[in-house]
Amino acid sequence: MDSQKWSSHIVMSLTIYVTIKYLSHGGINALQFATSGVLLLEGLLLWLFTCRCLHCSADLHHIGYRPNTSSGVYSILLVPVALLGNAAYIKDAQEDDRNIQEIWLSLTSVFSVIVWLKFEAVNRMFFLMISMAFIFVFRWLSVFYIFTFIIQWKGITLIPMFLQKTFTLGEVSILLQLVSIWIHRFFWSFFQNSYLADNMFQLFWFDSIFVIAIVLATTFVCLSKSYLSPIKFMATYIVTALLALLLLFQIFNEDPISWFFNFVFGGCVQIFLMSSWAILFTLTIVWTAFYSLTEANNPSSSKIKDIDKFSVRKVFHILILLVYIPGLLMHIQLLLIASVVTFGVFVILETTRALQVPVLGNQLHEILKVFVDDRDQGPIFLTHIYLLLGLSLPLWLSPNLYTSIRGWNEMFSGVLSLGVGDSVACIFGSKFGQIYYPVGRVAEQYLHRVAEISF
Repeated sequence: MDSQKWSSHIVMSLTIYVTIKYLSHGGINALQFATSGVLLLEGLLLWLFTCRCLHCSADLHHIGYRPNTSSGVYSILLVPVALLGNAAYIKDAQEDDRNIQEIWLSLTSVFSVIVWLKFEAVNRMFFLMISMAFIFVFRWLSVFYIFTFIIQWKGITLIPMFLQKTFTLGEVSILLQLVSIWIHRFFWSFFQNSYLADNMFQLFWFDSIFVIAIVLATTFVCLSKSYLSPIKFMATYIVTALLALLLLFQIFNEDPISWFFNFVFGGCVQIFLMSSWAILFTLTIVWTAFYSLTEANNPSSSKIKDIDKFSVRKVFHILILLVYIPGLLMHIQLLLIASVVTFGVFVILETTRALQVPVLGNQLHEILKVFVDDRDQGPIFLTHIYLLLGLSLPLWLSPNLYTSIRGWNEMFSGVLSLGVGDSVACIFGSKFGQIYYPVGRVAEQYLHRVAEISF
């Protein structure tokens, strides 16, 4: 619990720092003052909840959240803090309007979590009515914010019911925040065509339709129980892919498959990156198979120290760094489409393993189980997905992603904090460290966020 309180102190300090920096950048108007005030108030409430243990993990465990770990609820402030830090450097009026809307979306999500934590069900409708009245004061806020409030409020109750012991409260809240922001950006790009650069139209629609198709197909697989048959399972994804291609054909007015291959292999840089990534992919498969077979043939090796297992897993960090660093430096858009496709493949493979699809499900489970840690207590293994998301989210959520502007700082933050910082902290700290500091890793990530926002 001490580490949880220390982490909340760090996040609260970061919130205050970014708010002061935001207010000191240019003149202060009523909207800036209101945004900063709401963020500080919500941060103070979450800080008090953490210090007084009003959302202890023992209580949250009873409704399906991951046991024996911190709730991480204070971390939901990082999304509005990151957006607020970016707002200070936006000069385009249209872009500033979109960013402010996303800040208030995330603040609405934080508010819904506070209401869910503190107040009894009989009073929640009262606070929902207050929030509805409050958000309509501003002309640029709409019913979408009420929808975000309800989705966040219901999601933090329903998700742990269906995925027992998989997530913490903080993880679910951040996930729902990011989903709301992605939906907002999708509709913003749909109605504001000027937001997209001339050569980004097809890329935006390919990424969006791909993600939507994966989500819908996976949802249908779970609800229809087609996972009981490998043929029906594969047919679901194949039919969804064909429908997605038809939709893309109507949007592009050209063959989306031809566009994809021209985009991926349309130049020397793309060919070089794809070739190097293919070699790294092969090395990853060989390393995974080798380590899994070693564990299977030597049962005694399963008793190795946790620190040795962590060091083994950091090999994946090194391999994925060799993918992301050249991609960010040489061709960001190719890295974007590769990361989105990889995420879709991870979702399909994890669905196959978690639902134990005949033929493949059990084999995947035996291969992946040797790499799990204390986060993988539920039906879903999160380790590999979190590694991909940790490096990809700064890229996916960058406000400059589909524009002609290159936002280097935010796009590299995942590589620096998770790929480099976390790996070095684990390997060198575990081998040579003498003093155990319970929040060292959390502090490192949050302090890096301060540095990244300061640029």
